[in-house]
Amino acid sequence: MSTARRASPEETRQIEDDLCAGVYPGIRVDLPPPNRHWFVSEVGGERVGFACLSVDKNDLVGVLCRCWVHPRFRGNGVAGALWQGREALAQELHVALLQVIVNTDEAEEKYKSRGFRVQIALGKGRRLMVRP
Repeated sequence: MSTARRASPEETRQIEDDLCAGVYPGIRVDLPPPNRHWFVSEVGGERVGFACLSVDKNDLVGVLCRCWVHPRFRGNGVAGALWQGREALAQELHVALLQVIVNTDEAEEKYKSRGFRVQIALGKGRRLMVRP
């Protein structure tokens, strides 16, 4: 069973530096919006996954973004653990609406199983999903 925890300030800086440097294949290299809360998952002291929850405190909208799991550890519950950490924080912060953009049918099905629905198709296979 994988677990996730909030990233330390040092880990946050490293993740964001690596994102901007293009270290992680297949993930956008720009930074998510402000008010970022990063979560990490480790196995044997090695970071094997990370994900972000960005919260707009004015309208209490949370954006789930930049979820990445090392290919060797996919299918082992890492993404689920990262999800649980971000969901718990969203509840703690009284987020009224969660948003996520998906680009695969598999991701869409996973988020649907968590109560999300497709709000709009964005083109190029991307869909904006929301959950109140």
